[in-house]
Amino acid sequence: MPPGSGACAACLAAGHCEHARLARIAGSRGQHQSDTSLLLCADHLSDLIILAGRAATPPLLAWQASSLAAVLPRPGQSRGRPTGWLRFRHGGAGPGPCPVCLDAATAAQRAIDDLRARLRGGPSDADHRVPLCVRHLLSLKAADPWAGQMTATGAIDCADLLIAELDRAFTNSTCAHRHEAKGPEMTAWRRAAAFLDGGVFCGCPPRPT
Repeated sequence: MPPGSGACAACLAAGHCEHARLARIAGSRGQHQSDTSLLLCADHLSDLIILAGRAATPPLLAWQASSLAAVLPRPGQSRGRPTGWLRFRHGGAGPGPCPVCLDAATAAQRAIDDLRARLRGGPSDADHRVPLCVRHLLSLKAADPWAGQMTATGAIDCADLLIAELDRAFTNSTCAHRHEAKGPEMTAWRRAAAFLDGGVFCGCPPRPT
């Protein structure tokens, strides 16, 4: 990840992991369809369909329907009511977490753990500038308050810069300044969104223009 790219190290790792896992499924030429335990969440199923192409949509949906049917409890009957489905609805047996979500969360946590290990091994100025979005900075702080504090200074500096840019962007959008040349502050809202949660751009750096 290039320094100053604005990408969160944990979100970027998660995004790469998601794409790699979905690409493997899309490139398996239907072999995945024999695995009825691979039940994707709606977001990742949508991503998979986009990645695989329109022609792959019917078999992918059929595969996921089969996967869902394999884990749903059979509805029992009690006075005409499907009690099995009610148990599923209220948190009983049913589908587990999306495997792609789990892989992405593991990759993000590994990136946070790597940063934590580097800080514990000997903090440097470069470590202070390692970008983490606020969501993952809070995760690091919860696991290791000292490591979280070591990276907090860089986060505060970034927040101050974004606040100043957003303030300039607001001023430049007013009638009194609408004819003035616009600068990079006009895209500060993207960097601010990524600063709070890098997942908004799937871990990628926000576009500069």
